[in-house]
Amino acid sequence: MAVVQRSIAERLAELIPSDLEARNAYEIGAGSGFLTYKLLERYPNVQLIANDITDKSEIFLPSDVTFIKGDGEAVPLPAKIDLIASASTVQWFDDLPEFIIKSYNALNDCGIIAVSTFGKKNFRELGEQLDYYSKEELENVFKSVGFEVLICEDWQEQMDFETPMEVLQHIKATGVNALHKAKWTRCELEKFIANYPQPATLTFHPIIIVAKKC
Repeated sequence: MAVVQRSIAERLAELIPSDLEARNAYEIGAGSGFLTYKLLERYPNVQLIANDITDKSEIFLPSDVTFIKGDGEAVPLPAKIDLIASASTVQWFDDLPEFIIKSYNALNDCGIIAVSTFGKKNFRELGEQLDYYSKEELENVFKSVGFEVLICEDWQEQMDFETPMEVLQHIKATGVNALHKAKWTRCELEKFIANYPQPATLTFHPIIIVAKKC
């Protein structure tokens, strides 16, 4: 998962408009800092505030980045921000449209929001209908708030595993609660392994959207 998250963060940073004059920026869900460092490469003089739900994230970040611990959906956004960015985090939000409204209000005129999430085909091998927005639904939410959508793209990539058990171990190790269960009975585990598609793969369906406050 970390490999996928890194590639998503790199692609997200690449898609932020090159002509954006970002004096200050706010990152939600900094995690291990994949996106943080890419933002600092593009904007070496930016005043960057980074948020994550766990304070363990702070140890991965440069000392000149201001860190705020808390639920990225609940922590108030700073006012008058040039850039709001988030990689592989907003899919966990309970009310994404409300977050998009708050982001619009927090951004300066012509400010940019750049986020990545996951689409409906994410983890499709698990056979569950995960509650993700489609690319088209996500774009419509941003437009309904007043954003000009500059880029909205998606793609799919797969990770290969030797066995279905390795898939399950990978999901649990990365903290992705896609299976909705903390403990499995032996019977449930055997059923999962027996029914898992072969060869054992896991599909990721990232969506990136970059939008401008008009």
